[in-house]
Amino acid sequence: MGKGVSSSGVSFRFSKCWKQTQHFRIEPKTRRPQIFSLLYAVYSGHNGVRVSDFALQKMAADLLLGQLNGRTTDEAVKDVIRQAFHSVEKGYFDSIDADVATKTALQLQLSVDGLSQYQISQEFGALLEKLGKINVELSVGSSAVLALIYQSKLYIGNIGNCRALLCKTDEFETLTVTQLSVDHNLYNEEEVLRLLRLGLEAQNFENCPLYSTRCIGNYLGKTGYKDCDFLSDASSEPVIFQPEIVGSVPITSACKFLVLMSSGLCRALHDLYPGDTSKGNRNLIQMIAEEFQNQST
Repeated sequence: MGKGVSSSGVSFRFSKCWKQTQHFRIEPKTRRPQIFSLLYAVYSGHNGVRVSDFALQKMAADLLLGQLNGRTTDEAVKDVIRQAFHSVEKGYFDSIDADVATKTALQLQLSVDGLSQYQISQEFGALLEKLGKINVELSVGSSAVLALIYQSKLYIGNIGNCRALLCKTDEFETLTVTQLSVDHNLYNEEEVLRLLRLGLEAQNFENCPLYSTRCIGNYLGKTGYKDCDFLSDASSEPVIFQPEIVGSVPITSACKFLVLMSSGLCRALHDLYPGDTSKGNRNLIQMIAEEFQNQST
């Protein structure tokens, strides 16, 4: 199904007496034949919610206000999703121009020849404190995963540490789980190799292996990376904006449910099943499936 997509079985069977309402179904709101689209998304902020709040407000507008009209091929639909991600990224960076200007002005005030770091800290404590607060604001970023249903097909877009799991039954009514997203962190070998080529090694991220190596926002990991202690050795921007877009996946009667996971839930699964993403995914899906069967409606 594409780069980064993995599939495994859960060895759990759905009861055939399930009510129809418990199946994964997507229908237009009216009975007239029409092209319809549905959007679901999870945004997980790190160091704050400024970016995730911005993305939440803007992404839907960049996808569902006519941009999909006339898009009949998978590549055309995926291009709309990609453009929406880029529009959110650009819009956010445009919105922080004043913060970046303030940061630059503070750094110029602190560029005093002949003074040691200790002397600067003693004489310009208030400026350093203000600069520190600005840097925290500029380090805010967000992981994201979205699911677009268009013309009865599923498309997934993700960046960072959010995750999408599609759960289907096979011919034996056994539930299978497929991860349709790609984790962008230090457990992804391709991301590790990319950072190595930039001059960064694993010890740079010793205390943050789940650091989002791709995200929306995070000026300090991108344009301002030279001011970030554990990223400053990189030869170019170490945190990048490059979402993964997967699709289409036809929605059939075998599709039971879709799980969109926040970065916090992914982190919790990693803590429970370190180094075994597939096992964590399977166990989570089995718990969800069991809960569905316990529900009366």
